[in-house]
Amino acid sequence: MPQWGDVNFDGYPDLSIVTELLAGPDAPVQTWLYDPAKQRYVDAPASYQEITSPEIDAEHKQIVSYWRGGCCSHGVNVYRWKGKND
Repeated sequence: MPQWGDVNFDGYPDLSIVTELLAGPDAPVQTWLYDPAKQRYVDAPASYQEITSPEIDAEHKQIVSYWRGGCCSHGVNVYRWKGKND
């Protein structure tokens, strides 16, 4: 199912689709960013595509990713968007 959110915090909705359903929270996601100059969606940077199960925290302008590495290893990573929309 498509998910809409402002991934790079530029005020435009971006599109993400889970590419593989897994048992845990480590779902890979393909994301496209809206480029207003081109008036179309473009691939998000490769470094963003590597973040699994991203959740957008618009209030703090952060991307949160919960992960699990087996039964006993789990955690959370928090990212900030770096680029022209800082």
